[in-house]
Amino acid sequence: MVLTINDDKYFENPTEETIREALAELVVDEFAILSRADEHYIQAYYNEAETFTLEYRDGSYEKHYAATPEPETCVEIQEVFVAFLNNPTTWHEGKEWKKVDFDEDFEGDA
Repeated sequence: MVLTINDDKYFENPTEETIREALAELVVDEFAILSRADEHYIQAYYNEAETFTLEYRDGSYEKHYAATPEPETCVEIQEVFVAFLNNPTTWHEGKEWKKVDFDEDFEGDA
């Protein structure tokens, strides 16, 4: 696993503590990605409304999902990221996920 913060900080095999701390330090317009493999990741973006956009990809852009409703707290994001780290098959249970439809100009996984 690799935890990426804003494409400039990388943590190989992060611990739960590393994940929680890194997410707690996000400020508006920053993002975090926890990846298991190429095109298998979860990502969170801290937006201007001071809530989070939470999405995951399960192999390709055709399997890209967003949490609904959007999580409002860092603690919610931390819990989902830690679950993704520890429970590869059941981490997404307990949240509602909606498939993300990309616009027609999107070229897929380039």
